[in-house]
Amino acid sequence: MSVTSPVSTTAVQATGIWKVFNEGQANEVTALQDINLTVAPGEFISLIGPSGCGKSTLLRVIADLTQPTKGSAEVAGMSAAEARKQQRYGMAFQQAALFDWRTVQRNVELPLELQGWSKSDRAARAMELLEMVQLADFASHRPWELSGGMQQRVAIARSLAVDPPLLLMDEPFGALDEMTRERMQNELLRIRQETGKSVIFVTHSIPEAVYLSDRVVVMSPRPGRITDIVSVSLGERDEDTREADAFYASVTEVREALRGRTSGGAASPSLILGNFFGDFSLMFNAALYTGTTAILGLMFGTVVGLVTALIAQRFGVVNKLITPLAAGLATVPIIALTPILNNMFSITSRTPKVIITMIIVFFPIFVNVTRGLIQVQPVQLELMRSMNARPRTVLRQLRIPNAIPFFFTAMKIAAPLSVIAALVSEYFGGPQQGLGSRIASSAANTAYGRAWAYVVASIITGLIFYLIVLAVERWAAPWTGRARSA
Repeated sequence: MSVTSPVSTTAVQATGIWKVFNEGQANEVTALQDINLTVAPGEFISLIGPSGCGKSTLLRVIADLTQPTKGSAEVAGMSAAEARKQQRYGMAFQQAALFDWRTVQRNVELPLELQGWSKSDRAARAMELLEMVQLADFASHRPWELSGGMQQRVAIARSLAVDPPLLLMDEPFGALDEMTRERMQNELLRIRQETGKSVIFVTHSIPEAVYLSDRVVVMSPRPGRITDIVSVSLGERDEDTREADAFYASVTEVREALRGRTSGGAASPSLILGNFFGDFSLMFNAALYTGTTAILGLMFGTVVGLVTALIAQRFGVVNKLITPLAAGLATVPIIALTPILNNMFSITSRTPKVIITMIIVFFPIFVNVTRGLIQVQPVQLELMRSMNARPRTVLRQLRIPNAIPFFFTAMKIAAPLSVIAALVSEYFGGPQQGLGSRIASSAANTAYGRAWAYVVASIITGLIFYLIVLAVERWAAPWTGRARSA
């Protein structure tokens, strides 16, 4: 069974599109304002702009997943509603949206199944597409057995199942690490070249938009308007394209087009607060991801530091060996450790970030607790000896209590440091869910208000860590404060 696409002089025609949410209410929001856009058959268009500018909303209007307040959208010469019913487009989202209870092949078959294709025709078409995305060997696997990049390739194959003339892609590679993302970009270009599809692609990455596109559509902050359209002439893309002068020139042109709607690296307090509260759920989720990494590193670093300090207190030789080693380790920059650990472990894993955070936390915990265990008052030590206390009793009754103020001093240093370490480790690739990666990507895309909003979220996260340690100290060791004030 084959699928044919109607011939049209335009792949997409958006005319005078406005989208207003909660129209007429106190919380009315104008997401799109007078959008006019024509996409030619076989053309690759990227939509780029600040967060909340309406890129995804425009894609949803074209897909007939939401209705425009004013204006109209046509796909392949028919209304968006009719195009959706006839499946004249395929759609890929940031998440692959695969069904875990279906095999890879049956996920690709889903659109065909809904259209009533026979089982044999569905299977043949699915295998043809899996061959195209180079996943035929995984046809019988379940989605959860695949990597993130492989899942996105399955999603792309599914979007091509009914052979639509148009692909709508809403940040499909946004959650992938940089290396996988580049591979997926090359895969998409290969598939597009083989099929001749038109593509509308939403992204926050300027280099990604330039590398993939024939034209880059630049949108303004809310209400979203098309403020510029940058044509990209790079010829056939390959690995050398990213190093070509023409590529950097196009990246600069798009960046300047975006900067024409911003104020360079500066951002007013109102813009920062607007981004912070306007995208609060994003800020919270990013802080939760980075905070989890910091907590894991803080816990492991604290345990290792405490155990090592106890060993160093007991054995003087160990103390002399470990202290210089710990001091040397503390001087190694995080930026030097991150690439090494990313190569040792999967770049998509949280493990290297936790290890980096653990290393940073270990030093203040070890040094301070060791001092607290060793530097007891001689008269107190003599008192314990006069009572014939065994070394274990001296440790429990004198050295450990004496070390508690030192421990909390170390924790008040280590807790904020754990957040800093987790942030910095996120700059070097991996999942784009944390505060560090969000700051880097926002700044790279000149969304400075949003970048500073993520910085504010980072500061708040570090402050929360510090205040929690302070509260635990006052609850668990109230005598430490009185001892300092005495």
